[in-house]
Amino acid sequence: MNDISPGLPARSAQALLVGPRIRDRRRALGITQASLATTLGISASYLNLIEAGRRNIGGALLKHIASALGLAIDDLDGAAERRLLADLTELAAEPMLATLALDRTTAADVAGHHPQWARALVALHRAWLDRGRAVNALSDRLRHDPFLADAVHSLLTRVAAIKSSAEIVEHAEDLPPAQLRRFATIVGSDSRRLADLAQALAAFFERAHSAVRSVTPAGEVDDFFADRGHYFPALEEAANALRGAAGVTGGEDIETRLAAFVERNGARPPSGASRLELALCAVESADGDGPLAAELQRATSLTNDAARRRARRALAAYLAAAVAMPYDEFLAAARHQRFDAEALGRAFGVGFAHACGRLVTCAAPAPRACRSR
Repeated sequence: MNDISPGLPARSAQALLVGPRIRDRRRALGITQASLATTLGISASYLNLIEAGRRNIGGALLKHIASALGLAIDDLDGAAERRLLADLTELAAEPMLATLALDRTTAADVAGHHPQWARALVALHRAWLDRGRAVNALSDRLRHDPFLADAVHSLLTRVAAIKSSAEIVEHAEDLPPAQLRRFATIVGSDSRRLADLAQALAAFFERAHSAVRSVTPAGEVDDFFADRGHYFPALEEAANALRGAAGVTGGEDIETRLAAFVERNGARPPSGASRLELALCAVESADGDGPLAAELQRATSLTNDAARRRARRALAAYLAAAVAMPYDEFLAAARHQRFDAEALGRAFGVGFAHACGRLVTCAAPAPRACRSR
């Protein structure tokens, strides 16, 4: 047995996040601790320490456990959980909660054993930050913004004019028709101006609220990609399917095939477009409500239309990169080039930055469709 000598180290955040997940998965599969320990070549007591979050694990053992439980390593120790832990730690430092004397070291217990409660607390904290910042910003603008001062003055002036004209029409007897029409015109004109002012004020306050969100649309998209490990297996498979539909195979003129595919779909590729630009045109001409829409439907962390629009653009760019730089070919070339992004960019006809972006996905396993080719 590969057991470890006694003496428990301080529990790390990683151990507290991974241990309960191993335990829950084992129980869901109906596997006993003793059986799993035998499979792993460790003692049942050591596995018990791991599941209790009292032993740090990694490397070969973590891979062995993930394989035995039918999980990817990212499913055991994902970036989303680590970010959740960081958010809880930030929440514990909130001055408003200082009197509670929250122990930041216990945040990992909450994130590991009660992840839904942890996410609820983080969501409430972010909402509270949004409201507080919005109130402070609006309060400051009410005191100092010249637009608001002028708008409020104009609003009160229009209301007074409408009120005065309406009272004259209501109480004055035997007004000539010409004067009645004159006062009606004044009321109508001032009413329209008042409506315009109300719309301008509503737009102003909407802009003020959206400008103080604690998580911006760009931040939500960054979180969404980080939660997925910057890797989307369904889009990798969609890229292979699109290359097949375009007749793109190894060693052929990819740009010509992609341009012809775009034209067959009723679009016109831009003159002198690069390989990546043509791949993006191919994605946009072929996708419709396909893989991009499916990924967005699963993106429950995107809370507004601006974030969803930004995420769609980012997913389309990801799919285009997968078309221009197929996973298997790119990974093989990356290993051969010792992960030299500049050399990879030249080899695949893309820029340095795009080669770097594609390298990020190489940390994930190739999708089954890619491996089977």
